[in-house]
Amino acid sequence: MLSWLARVIKGIVIALGFILPGISGGVLAAILGIYERMIGFLAHPFKDFKENVLYFIPVAIGMLLGIGLFSYPIEYLLENYQVFVLWSFAGAIIGTVPSLLKVSTRESDRDKIDLAWFWTTFIISGLGLYALNFVVGTLSASFLNFVLAGALLALGVLVPGLSPSN
Repeated sequence: MLSWLARVIKGIVIALGFILPGISGGVLAAILGIYERMIGFLAHPFKDFKENVLYFIPVAIGMLLGIGLFSYPIEYLLENYQVFVLWSFAGAIIGTVPSLLKVSTRESDRDKIDLAWFWTTFIISGLGLYALNFVVGTLSASFLNFVLAGALLALGVLVPGLSPSN
């Protein structure tokens, strides 16, 4: 029962990655220790299917609870205390970096190639985000755009560091 409740709470925390700009559900899942199992289940859905579904049901319940419980308070805070909330988000983003580094270096140390990849993707991503509005503009509401939005939301959960709310 305690394990079940702990997974519900983990789901609530991961849900914050959906509604808080800049906070990644994937990073939160990695910090909470369920990221590897989630990716393994998604990569091989029929391997230990029943066991994995039973494991992730409380996580899913927690995610739904988290979105339901925290969406309105976050909206209220953003409307009335925007500067404080945005600085808090920035602090939360920066605060996840040490835990993510710890997880990423658990099995091997980082080398110069890893650092080169990091800075290359950091610069390309920054330039891409800066130019995004000029290149794409505003997308209209259509089926294909909703499919694209769903794929980007999924990436925000699966790839640590990407935020679905962005």
